[in-house]
Amino acid sequence: MSEILVPFDHSENAFVALQQALLIAQKSGCSVEVLHVLNILVSRDYPIAWTADDEEAIKESLETKIDAARKILGISEDVSTTVVLQKGERIVDEVLIRAAESNVVLIVMGTHGVTGLVDRLMGTNTLDVISASTWPVLVIPSHWKPVELNHLILAIELKDIFSVIEPIKDLQAFFKLPIRAVEFQVIEDGDIKNRVIEGIPFESVSSNIELSLSENIRNYTQDYNDSILVMFTHPRKLLQRIFSISLTENAAKLITIPLLSIRKDTQG
Repeated sequence: MSEILVPFDHSENAFVALQQALLIAQKSGCSVEVLHVLNILVSRDYPIAWTADDEEAIKESLETKIDAARKILGISEDVSTTVVLQKGERIVDEVLIRAAESNVVLIVMGTHGVTGLVDRLMGTNTLDVISASTWPVLVIPSHWKPVELNHLILAIELKDIFSVIEPIKDLQAFFKLPIRAVEFQVIEDGDIKNRVIEGIPFESVSSNIELSLSENIRNYTQDYNDSILVMFTHPRKLLQRIFSISLTENAAKLITIPLLSIRKDTQG
């Protein structure tokens, strides 16, 4: 069975991401795997070691969180869930290792946003996973309220949409939701262009030139509280990852609805 992987750190954001993953699993027919990474650097620093009793207590705590999420949402037992503990030094590495070992079709993670200098320089676990993952990553923003999702909104340029028609159709089939594409550009005289491309509604909307593209995307989507924003990303070389941040990662820091990041090089 296809799996939705939910990295879980016991934070409120992770609990919200778990709830949204369960709702998606109920509709898509997937199972949910909750992954908790035991940071082995902790045992080096203090020093302590993770014992079997520690691991069992963590598993029980995770099961309790899953049961609570099921109860809040009314999720039936037909949605299969499992708990996995994995030891490692970097969250992003362990998440991707686990994804490679499983039948994962989607990673769902909560984000705290980026607020401090250290976060801006070093990134966050969620942004690291977006940057490195070849699996689709659904980012759940802070303060999100889990809901039944009804729409997919694809932010894309007209020239790029033709290369992702098949992945778009796969998205519709997986989420069982309608999708529409939106291009953000400076359009004079209010000349808003609408068309249909391969059955996909496409709209060009005007942007505020005083704001970044990420800010325009946030402003456009912030009232769509039952939707997922979809963005296709391109792999970046090492120096690009060090000295610049992608549009998708920037949007993930600002967005107020879930954002689905998909690596374009893995599609088609």
